[in-house]
Amino acid sequence: MRTGLYKLLEWIEKEQPQNIRQFWTCVFTNNLMTHYPTLKKLQDSLLHVQNPAVDIVEGSPLQNQMTVTCGDQQGVLYPAKLAKAQRCIMVGKNWFTPSAFQNLSGKYKSKKWKESIRHNDCTLGKLLKVF
Repeated sequence: MRTGLYKLLEWIEKEQPQNIRQFWTCVFTNNLMTHYPTLKKLQDSLLHVQNPAVDIVEGSPLQNQMTVTCGDQQGVLYPAKLAKAQRCIMVGKNWFTPSAFQNLSGKYKSKKWKESIRHNDCTLGKLLKVF
């Protein structure tokens, strides 16, 4: 199920990015999460970073943040915003989508931000697959 879900999400990201929020709203219905407990774990992981390998930025008013890098560029990822398909990476005072952050870092030729953006030498793709 996880593979199919990620393939569908990747297709939506590429072909219909304006519908990502609607996709997650449909996936995270109570009925589906009751039948597929793994979806609840996925939702929790996106909303509340529960991986002990994830560093929380201390003293922040918005908890559950992760320092991420792409090339030489560094930013702060807000998982709750990522889960809502919002601009979720802050660099300075500016917000970026994962794709825009990847472009900012000069890695615009790579179309796979889940592989380009890293936290502690671990790709976001791998972090998302943990849950």
